[in-house]
Amino acid sequence: MVRLTMTIDEQTLQALKRQAERHHRTVEEEVADILRRAVQTDREAIVQRLKQLHAQMGALSPDKSSAELIREDRDR
Repeated sequence: MVRLTMTIDEQTLQALKRQAERHHRTVEEEVADILRRAVQTDREAIVQRLKQLHAQMGALSPDKSSAELIREDRDR
């Protein structure tokens, strides 16, 4: 584990304390969970975008191998 130090305003700290209390966690555990979920969300967005791009590329040449695609490109 890595220990992070940050400066936040009092209002944000109080909101974090209330949220942590609702989840039966410490403020540190709550912040760690918030950060973990934020990173996971970004990863999921990237995976979704890659799947979209893969689907688009597959739609262009669904049944062709890379060798066939290279041959076609060379023949142009």
